[in-house]
Amino acid sequence: MAEPHPKSGSSQIHVSYSKVIVYEKPTRPKCREVKRVLTAKGIEFESVDYIEKNCLSANELRHLLHRAGLRPQDALSTNEAAYKQHVMNRNLSDEQLVRVMAEHPELIQRPIVVRGNRAVLARPAEKLPNLVSRKRPRIPGSQLREGWSFFL
Repeated sequence: MAEPHPKSGSSQIHVSYSKVIVYEKPTRPKCREVKRVLTAKGIEFESVDYIEKNCLSANELRHLLHRAGLRPQDALSTNEAAYKQHVMNRNLSDEQLVRVMAEHPELIQRPIVVRGNRAVLARPAEKLPNLVSRKRPRIPGSQLREGWSFFL
């Protein structure tokens, strides 16, 4: 909801940075590792099994990839049978590839972690701090690794 900006008084949309969403397949080791890291850091998150629920439309997937700064090819899993059946040796446009990935969500690499208007393909889990929009100064005596302050 648009609220007046405290300094200018103009309306703008404010994004909540408190919610972390992990788009995953729970049986995958990389997904389990990301959830383990977030839990160990005390970061609350919501898990979405987008493969089982087939809940990402082409438009939602396009938006998710945009937030992660990825092209469809960057998030494409080439190890799946659906890749050979629907993608391999075809010259698909980005739009066509997004539609195929939405129809066959097993083609989307996972996990994808979202925070506010940013997302990251967390392969490996060490990419999680890439969600930080800018470096924050380190607080003396802090036990947090650089970049993790974004999640607090």
